[in-house]
Amino acid sequence: MTIRLAIGRLEGILMKDSEMKSRISAVQKLIGKNEALLLTSGNDPANANPSFYYFTGLEIDGCMLVLGHDSATIISPEMNFNYALANSHGIETLKYSSKGEFSKLVRAGIGKAKTLLLDYPSTKLSFADFLAKHSRAKRLDFSEKISSLRSVKSEYEKSCIDRAILEAETLLAYLDSNIGEGMSEKKIESMLLREMIGKGLKPSFSPIISSGANSSSPHSQPTGAKVRGHVLIDMGVKVEGYCSDLTRCFFFPSGRMQKNAYDKLTLICDEVCDKAESGAYHTGSELASDAARLHERYNLPKLPHSIGHGVGLDVHESPSLGLKSKDKIVKGMVIAIEPAAYYAGKFGVRYEKDVFL
Repeated sequence: MTIRLAIGRLEGILMKDSEMKSRISAVQKLIGKNEALLLTSGNDPANANPSFYYFTGLEIDGCMLVLGHDSATIISPEMNFNYALANSHGIETLKYSSKGEFSKLVRAGIGKAKTLLLDYPSTKLSFADFLAKHSRAKRLDFSEKISSLRSVKSEYEKSCIDRAILEAETLLAYLDSNIGEGMSEKKIESMLLREMIGKGLKPSFSPIISSGANSSSPHSQPTGAKVRGHVLIDMGVKVEGYCSDLTRCFFFPSGRMQKNAYDKLTLICDEVCDKAESGAYHTGSELASDAARLHERYNLPKLPHSIGHGVGLDVHESPSLGLKSKDKIVKGMVIAIEPAAYYAGKFGVRYEKDVFL
């Protein structure tokens, strides 16, 4: 059986049941016989916990996934049960209609587990308190192992990210043809979001659109300021939950100085990406150190942030690509490389693209 997911006017990308079974099988190999992994969906179906989504394919609220060494169960509220059952990729799905039933199902799912594995970053304090009341098992953070699994992408995941990149590039081309000097940052943001929504797309994150002194702050949010000289646009879209993350700068006649710095960044990015694709880097720190050397070669200021990061269901995920990062860089990862140059109070430029390893 296959499920076709639709996003607005976009043709959906097929996810086979075998894709989900492969993910669950991989994580179950890391779960001991006396352990249980618990993942909650969260309370906003439009922003489901990425790790819950990774192992279920469900954008849903009020649900829990309980994984044992050789078992997998989705626990769903009655109102979401039919949808969860129809889209569960064959995972056993049970329903509850009261807090008491939920507690009973969770206890049954945990069984005699002596250790409960949790994704600490996405685990709410209220759920931690719930577990403390219903189980004496010790709790361990399992998030690093989940991040490691998620960092290496399947062909299905790569196809989603590739589509997300293509859609983002199309939107940037639209802006390049339609924005002009003197427009406000807010105006350009509204143009971008209107075009994005018209295509049935969702943003990976709130777009960064800045010019002049605002662009010297890496995460400056759009304001009413008029763009002069150049405009920096950092944006991405989601396809089947998978993100793209691109940054481009567009220039006007008075932006020669900004363009000169930007041209150097494109050279740095291309060289780092080519080396990464060829397997030249083995850790995040190796890549970051080489990028820092190139910044120095081109007489650009030191980066105040890392040179990049992994991309997937989260726009920022493993591997970390900072100077102190020990994260391994391996085949199958998708990373964003973003060299930049910021001149305090004057301007900033950044160039970012996503690369498949």
